[in-house]
Amino acid sequence: MSPEILLSNSDDTGFSSFPASSHHGYLQHSSTARFQQQLPTLSQRKPTTIPTASATTSTPPAVTPSKRPASGSSQRSTFLRQQVTQPTTSFYKRNLPTTCTSFQSREGRAIFAQALQGAYMECYYNLAMHYTTQSEPAYCGLSTLVMSLNALGVDPLRQWKGVWRWFDESTIETVRDLKEIQVDGITLCEFECIARMNGLAAESKRADAVTKDAFLRDLKRACASQSEVLAVSYHRGTLNQTGTGHFSPVGGFNEESNQVLVFDVARFKYTAYWVSLDLLWESMLPIDESTGKPR
Repeated sequence: MSPEILLSNSDDTGFSSFPASSHHGYLQHSSTARFQQQLPTLSQRKPTTIPTASATTSTPPAVTPSKRPASGSSQRSTFLRQQVTQPTTSFYKRNLPTTCTSFQSREGRAIFAQALQGAYMECYYNLAMHYTTQSEPAYCGLSTLVMSLNALGVDPLRQWKGVWRWFDESTIETVRDLKEIQVDGITLCEFECIARMNGLAAESKRADAVTKDAFLRDLKRACASQSEVLAVSYHRGTLNQTGTGHFSPVGGFNEESNQVLVFDVARFKYTAYWVSLDLLWESMLPIDESTGKPR
Protein backbone atom coordinates (compact mmCIF):
# COMPACT_ATOMS: atom_id res chain seq x y z
CA MET A 1 0.00 0.00 0.00
CA SER A 2 1.36 3.38 -0.77
CA PRO A 3 0.55 6.03 1.77
CA GLU A 4 0.32 9.65 0.85
CA ILE A 5 -0.33 12.52 3.24
CA LEU A 6 -1.23 16.00 2.09
CA LEU A 7 -0.19 18.83 4.39
CA SER A 8 -0.25 22.57 3.83
CA ASN A 9 0.65 25.58 5.93
CA SER A 10 -1.17 28.92 5.88
CA ASP A 11 -0.53 31.94 8.10
CA ASP A 12 -4.24 32.78 7.82
CA THR A 13 -5.56 29.40 8.91
CA GLY A 14 -2.67 28.05 10.94
CA PHE A 15 -2.74 24.76 9.06
CA SER A 16 -0.25 23.11 6.75
CA SER A 17 -1.22 21.02 3.79
CA PHE A 18 1.42 18.42 3.16
CA PRO A 19 0.92 15.30 0.99
CA ALA A 20 2.95 12.59 2.60
CA SER A 21 2.99 9.01 1.52
CA SER A 22 3.72 6.77 4.46
CA HIS A 23 4.27 3.08 5.04
CA HIS A 24 2.73 1.38 2.04
CA GLY A 25 -0.38 3.38 1.37
CA TYR A 26 -2.36 6.55 1.40
CA LEU A 27 -3.62 7.29 4.89
CA GLN A 28 -7.40 7.69 5.18
CA HIS A 29 -8.96 10.50 7.20
CA SER A 30 -11.15 8.01 9.02
CA SER A 31 -8.09 6.34 10.52
CA THR A 32 -7.62 9.29 12.88
CA ALA A 33 -11.06 9.12 14.48
CA ARG A 34 -9.85 7.62 17.75
CA PHE A 35 -7.38 10.47 18.18
CA GLN A 36 -9.80 13.36 17.62
CA GLN A 37 -10.12 14.11 21.33
CA GLN A 38 -6.35 14.59 21.55
CA LEU A 39 -5.87 16.97 18.64
CA PRO A 40 -5.79 20.63 19.79
CA THR A 41 -6.33 23.32 17.20
CA LEU A 42 -3.43 25.65 16.53
CA SER A 43 -5.33 28.55 18.14
CA GLN A 44 -5.61 26.54 21.38
CA ARG A 45 -1.90 25.86 21.57
CA LYS A 46 0.25 28.30 23.51
CA PRO A 47 4.01 28.82 23.28
CA THR A 48 5.64 26.55 25.84
CA THR A 49 8.89 27.32 27.61
CA ILE A 50 11.06 24.29 28.17
CA PRO A 51 13.03 24.73 31.40
CA THR A 52 16.78 24.46 31.10
CA ALA A 53 18.60 22.17 33.49
CA SER A 54 21.31 23.58 35.71
CA ALA A 55 24.80 22.27 35.22
CA THR A 56 27.46 21.52 37.82
CA THR A 57 31.01 22.35 36.81
CA SER A 58 34.22 21.00 38.21
CA THR A 59 37.88 21.07 37.37
CA PRO A 60 38.66 18.23 34.93
CA PRO A 61 41.38 15.76 35.94
CA ALA A 62 44.81 16.33 34.56
CA VAL A 63 45.55 14.47 31.34
CA THR A 64 48.97 13.04 30.74
CA PRO A 65 49.92 13.95 27.17
CA SER A 66 50.59 11.06 24.82
CA LYS A 67 53.81 10.83 22.89
CA ARG A 68 53.24 12.45 19.49
CA PRO A 69 55.21 12.52 16.26
CA ALA A 70 57.80 15.28 16.09
CA SER A 71 56.29 17.22 13.21
CA GLY A 72 54.30 17.03 10.01
CA SER A 73 50.52 17.13 9.52
CA SER A 74 50.46 13.74 7.78
CA GLN A 75 52.34 12.19 10.69
CA ARG A 76 49.88 13.69 13.17
CA SER A 77 46.93 12.46 11.11
CA THR A 78 48.38 8.95 10.94
CA PHE A 79 49.02 9.00 14.68
CA LEU A 80 45.47 10.04 15.47
CA ARG A 81 43.95 7.37 13.21
CA GLN A 82 46.05 4.73 14.92
CA GLN A 83 44.54 5.69 18.29
CA VAL A 84 41.01 4.80 17.10
CA THR A 85 39.94 1.23 17.75
CA GLN A 86 38.00 0.09 14.70
CA PRO A 87 34.52 -1.11 15.79
CA THR A 88 33.59 -4.64 14.84
CA THR A 89 29.83 -4.57 15.57
CA SER A 90 28.76 -1.37 13.80
CA PHE A 91 28.46 -0.03 10.27
CA TYR A 92 29.46 3.13 8.44
CA LYS A 93 26.91 3.72 5.67
CA ARG A 94 25.72 1.33 2.99
CA ASN A 95 26.34 1.32 -0.73
CA LEU A 96 23.21 2.07 -2.71
CA PRO A 97 21.93 -0.86 -4.79
CA THR A 98 21.81 -0.56 -8.59
CA THR A 99 18.06 0.13 -8.35
CA CYS A 100 18.89 3.58 -6.95
CA THR A 101 21.06 6.39 -8.29
CA SER A 102 22.97 8.46 -5.75
CA PHE A 103 21.96 12.12 -5.89
CA GLN A 104 25.60 13.22 -5.69
CA SER A 105 26.86 10.87 -8.41
CA ARG A 106 27.55 12.11 -11.94
CA GLU A 107 24.42 10.37 -13.21
CA GLY A 108 22.40 11.67 -10.27
CA ARG A 109 23.51 15.24 -10.95
CA ALA A 110 22.57 14.83 -14.61
CA ILE A 111 19.08 13.63 -13.64
CA PHE A 112 18.80 16.61 -11.28
CA ALA A 113 19.90 19.12 -13.94
CA GLN A 114 17.35 17.71 -16.39
CA ALA A 115 14.62 17.75 -13.74
CA LEU A 116 15.25 21.44 -13.05
CA GLN A 117 14.16 22.18 -16.61
CA GLY A 118 10.76 20.69 -15.83
CA ALA A 119 7.93 21.70 -13.52
CA TYR A 120 8.35 19.23 -10.68
CA MET A 121 11.27 20.45 -8.59
CA GLU A 122 9.58 23.31 -6.72
CA CYS A 123 9.35 21.24 -3.54
CA TYR A 124 13.10 20.63 -3.59
CA TYR A 125 14.33 23.97 -2.27
CA ASN A 126 12.51 24.17 1.07
CA LEU A 127 13.18 20.50 1.78
CA ALA A 128 16.86 20.72 0.86
CA MET A 129 17.27 23.66 3.26
CA HIS A 130 15.83 21.54 6.06
CA TYR A 131 17.19 18.09 5.20
CA THR A 132 17.14 16.17 8.48
CA THR A 133 19.02 13.08 9.64
CA GLN A 134 16.97 10.92 11.99
CA SER A 135 18.55 10.87 15.43
CA GLU A 136 17.36 7.35 16.32
CA PRO A 137 17.22 4.21 14.14
CA ALA A 138 13.41 4.02 14.49
CA TYR A 139 12.73 7.76 14.10
CA CYS A 140 12.24 7.81 10.31
CA GLY A 141 8.57 8.78 10.68
CA LEU A 142 9.20 11.50 13.25
CA SER A 143 12.19 12.88 11.34
CA THR A 144 10.19 12.99 8.10
CA LEU A 145 7.54 15.02 9.92
CA VAL A 146 10.13 17.29 11.55
CA MET A 147 11.75 17.97 8.17
CA SER A 148 8.34 18.66 6.59
CA LEU A 149 7.14 20.94 9.40
CA ASN A 150 10.29 23.06 9.22
CA ALA A 151 10.24 23.13 5.42
CA LEU A 152 6.63 24.34 5.44
CA GLY A 153 7.43 27.07 7.95
CA VAL A 154 5.19 25.90 10.79
CA ASP A 155 5.79 27.62 14.13
CA PRO A 156 5.97 24.88 16.81
CA LEU A 157 4.91 27.37 19.51
CA ARG A 158 7.34 25.58 21.82
CA GLN A 159 10.79 26.67 22.88
CA TRP A 160 13.57 24.55 21.41
CA LYS A 161 16.90 25.91 22.71
CA GLY A 162 17.85 29.34 23.98
CA VAL A 163 15.16 31.75 22.81
CA TRP A 164 14.39 29.81 19.62
CA ARG A 165 11.33 27.82 18.56
CA TRP A 166 12.10 24.97 16.18
CA PHE A 167 10.99 21.43 15.42
CA ASP A 168 13.13 18.44 16.19
CA GLU A 169 12.30 14.96 17.46
CA SER A 170 12.32 16.20 21.06
CA THR A 171 9.91 19.12 20.57
CA ILE A 172 7.36 17.55 18.22
CA GLU A 173 4.10 16.51 19.89
CA THR A 174 3.46 12.76 19.59
CA VAL A 175 0.75 10.22 20.32
CA ARG A 176 3.09 7.96 22.31
CA ASP A 177 6.09 8.30 24.57
CA LEU A 178 9.33 8.86 22.67
CA LYS A 179 10.93 5.89 24.42
CA GLU A 180 8.30 3.63 22.87
CA ILE A 181 8.79 5.18 19.43
CA GLN A 182 12.54 4.63 19.72
CA VAL A 183 11.82 0.90 19.85
CA ASP A 184 9.25 0.34 17.09
CA GLY A 185 8.71 3.65 15.27
CA ILE A 186 5.25 4.86 14.22
CA THR A 187 2.53 3.55 11.94
CA LEU A 188 0.90 5.35 9.03
CA CYS A 189 -2.12 6.16 11.17
CA GLU A 190 0.09 7.66 13.88
CA PHE A 191 2.05 9.56 11.24
CA GLU A 192 -1.05 11.44 10.10
CA CYS A 193 -2.25 12.03 13.66
CA ILE A 194 1.09 13.52 14.70
CA ALA A 195 1.06 15.74 11.61
CA ARG A 196 -2.32 17.14 12.62
CA MET A 197 -1.31 17.54 16.25
CA ASN A 198 1.55 19.80 15.19
CA GLY A 199 -0.41 22.14 12.95
CA LEU A 200 -0.58 20.44 9.55
CA ALA A 201 -3.60 19.60 7.45
CA ALA A 202 -2.99 16.01 6.40
CA GLU A 203 -4.54 13.82 3.73
CA SER A 204 -3.34 10.26 3.26
CA LYS A 205 -4.30 7.31 1.07
CA ARG A 206 -3.27 3.69 0.99
CA ALA A 207 -1.90 2.20 -2.22
CA ASP A 208 -4.46 -0.58 -2.35
CA ALA A 209 -7.20 2.06 -2.42
CA VAL A 210 -5.85 4.11 -5.33
CA THR A 211 -4.22 3.54 -8.71
CA LYS A 212 -0.64 4.27 -9.68
CA ASP A 213 -1.93 7.01 -11.99
CA ALA A 214 -3.67 8.69 -9.04
CA PHE A 215 -0.45 8.47 -7.03
CA LEU A 216 1.45 10.05 -9.93
CA ARG A 217 -1.04 12.94 -10.08
CA ASP A 218 -0.60 13.59 -6.35
CA LEU A 219 3.17 13.34 -6.65
CA LYS A 220 3.27 15.85 -9.51
CA ARG A 221 1.02 18.28 -7.64
CA ALA A 222 3.18 18.15 -4.51
CA CYS A 223 6.48 18.39 -6.40
CA ALA A 224 5.22 21.42 -8.33
CA SER A 225 4.43 23.27 -5.08
CA GLN A 226 6.38 24.87 -2.26
CA SER A 227 3.41 24.61 0.10
CA GLU A 228 3.03 20.84 0.10
CA VAL A 229 5.23 17.87 0.92
CA LEU A 230 4.75 14.30 -0.26
CA ALA A 231 6.19 11.70 2.12
CA VAL A 232 6.36 8.04 1.18
CA SER A 233 6.24 4.99 3.42
CA TYR A 234 7.81 2.07 1.62
CA HIS A 235 9.56 -1.27 2.06
CA ARG A 236 13.30 -1.02 1.57
CA GLY A 237 13.55 -4.63 0.44
CA THR A 238 11.67 -3.85 -2.77
CA LEU A 239 14.45 -1.39 -3.65
CA ASN A 240 17.08 -4.04 -2.81
CA GLN A 241 18.10 -1.97 0.22
CA THR A 242 18.68 -3.46 3.65
CA GLY A 243 15.93 -2.98 6.20
CA THR A 244 12.13 -3.04 6.08
CA GLY A 245 9.55 -0.25 6.43
CA HIS A 246 10.74 3.34 6.11
CA PHE A 247 9.40 6.92 5.84
CA SER A 248 11.05 9.69 3.80
CA PRO A 249 9.99 12.87 1.98
CA VAL A 250 9.98 13.16 -1.81
CA GLY A 251 12.29 15.93 -3.05
CA GLY A 252 11.32 16.15 -6.71
CA PHE A 253 10.39 14.32 -9.90
CA ASN A 254 12.09 14.01 -13.30
CA GLU A 255 9.24 13.42 -15.71
CA GLU A 256 11.53 12.69 -18.65
CA SER A 257 13.32 9.78 -16.96
CA ASN A 258 10.40 8.89 -14.64
CA GLN A 259 12.70 9.18 -11.60
CA VAL A 260 11.67 10.27 -8.10
CA LEU A 261 14.12 11.98 -5.72
CA VAL A 262 13.91 10.50 -2.21
CA PHE A 263 15.38 12.50 0.68
CA ASP A 264 16.23 9.47 2.81
CA VAL A 265 16.27 10.68 6.43
CA ALA A 266 18.55 7.78 7.46
CA ARG A 267 21.56 9.58 6.00
CA PHE A 268 23.93 7.58 8.18
CA LYS A 269 22.87 4.61 6.00
CA TYR A 270 21.85 5.87 2.54
CA THR A 271 22.19 9.33 1.06
CA ALA A 272 19.51 10.96 -1.11
CA TYR A 273 18.84 9.02 -4.30
CA TRP A 274 16.76 8.79 -7.45
CA VAL A 275 14.53 5.74 -7.96
CA SER A 276 12.06 4.91 -10.71
CA LEU A 277 8.43 5.81 -10.10
CA ASP A 278 7.35 2.25 -10.92
CA LEU A 279 9.68 0.68 -8.36
CA LEU A 280 8.76 3.23 -5.69
CA TRP A 281 5.10 2.42 -6.26
CA GLU A 282 5.80 -1.29 -5.90
CA SER A 283 7.69 -0.65 -2.64
CA MET A 284 4.52 0.81 -1.09
CA LEU A 285 2.46 -2.33 -1.71
CA PRO A 286 3.94 -4.89 0.78
CA ILE A 287 1.98 -5.54 3.96
CA ASP A 288 3.10 -3.81 7.16
CA GLU A 289 3.21 -6.58 9.77
CA SER A 290 2.34 -4.17 12.59
CA THR A 291 -0.98 -3.17 10.99
CA GLY A 292 -1.76 -6.00 8.55
CA LYS A 293 -2.24 -3.40 5.81
CA PRO A 294 -0.09 -2.14 2.94
CA ARG A 295 2.43 0.48 3.97
